[in-house]
Amino acid sequence: MSNVLDLVDQTFFLGEQATGVTMVLQCVWVYDRAIDIDGLRRFHHHLQRGRLSRRIERSPLPFGRHRWVSPSDQPDLEIVATPRPRAEFDAWLSEQANTTLDAEHGPEWHLAVLPFTDGGTGVSLVISHCLTDAVGLCEALTDAASGRHGPINWPASGSRRRWRALREDARQTARDLPGIGGAVVAAARLARRNRGSAASTALPNARPPAPLAGAHERITLPSATIFVDADEPAHIHWEGPATPFSRDWRPASPSEWTGSPQTAQSPWVCPSTYAPPAILAPTQSPMSTSRSTPNRRRWTCARCGPQQSKR
Repeated sequence: MSNVLDLVDQTFFLGEQATGVTMVLQCVWVYDRAIDIDGLRRFHHHLQRGRLSRRIERSPLPFGRHRWVSPSDQPDLEIVATPRPRAEFDAWLSEQANTTLDAEHGPEWHLAVLPFTDGGTGVSLVISHCLTDAVGLCEALTDAASGRHGPINWPASGSRRRWRALREDARQTARDLPGIGGAVVAAARLARRNRGSAASTALPNARPPAPLAGAHERITLPSATIFVDADEPAHIHWEGPATPFSRDWRPASPSEWTGSPQTAQSPWVCPSTYAPPAILAPTQSPMSTSRSTPNRRRWTCARCGPQQSKR
């Protein structure tokens, strides 16, 4: 299996290097009890030898494709010694999300555990998005929880001599040229199209945007954590606009439909109860609005009857 980064991973890495902004994924586990620390250590051990056990090695060519290599050292497990109140868990998660990660030099991911003063435990895993995507992360977590090591052994870091690396990366670049040329042409066409549409929609006498201030300041985005009892029937009323691209809607399967497909444009599961079936009016879709309430969405649920979002 080739250890050359695909173009998506290369783009992520180069984008982070250019902007100085690291994109991270974070997984969180919350327990109402103390956890088995030895079991967590085994989980951490398998992560160290699984799919996440890799780093990025740059090409000696400034325009060359980078490669995956095995790390020379491994991320440590952080066990917080002093318990904190559960109310401070979100603040601790933000601290963990701000952990400095580096897919090239390491650490590329970080696992930490926090005991609560009420006897519970929280666990956080943050990982650089350059290293894997959400699907790959789920596979790595499944392997580690099952005690399986990674199926791929990457070459050791620095295992290629410089002249060999130059030759191999030059050949790889030559193979990539047709695809690069096609991408440049497509990008140029898209830029011309967007430039024309931007000029046609520009407002007269519009002021240029103000320069960004505090570009080097760390910004913490607001967040909220909601705990839902899995044993209780869900009856949650979302106040946001209902669109097929939000958590308010999900497509219903054909077995959940009521009425005939000819009388309903699209069947959706009701966002008020998360229970099927929800049937839209014949002339509406989850994106439809009324002129009098342009930010509201309407639907009809067989269980709830006619519904309208609150906004």
